[in-house]
Amino acid sequence: MPFDFAAVSDILACPECHGSLLAVDDALICACSDDRKLKFPVVDGIPRLLVDEATELTQEQWDALRQRAKSY
Repeated sequence: MPFDFAAVSDILACPECHGSLLAVDDALICACSDDRKLKFPVVDGIPRLLVDEATELTQEQWDALRQRAKSY
C-alpha cells in the first residue's frame, strides 16, 4: 500500500525541529530551511521519522528536492 501523505500531512512533523514535511518520491523532507536539511525514507508505505535513519542533505540537494516536492 502506498503512503498517502495528503491524508496525514497536517499531523506529521519533522522529529528534529517539529517543522512541516514535504513529500518527494519515496521520502519526506523537512521544509524548514533554518535547521539541518533532513530526508526521511518511506519504507513499504510507512514513513521512518527517526533522526538516526534520516539522510542529511546539502543545500543544493535540498533545494532540488523542494522544487520536486508535491504540494498539498
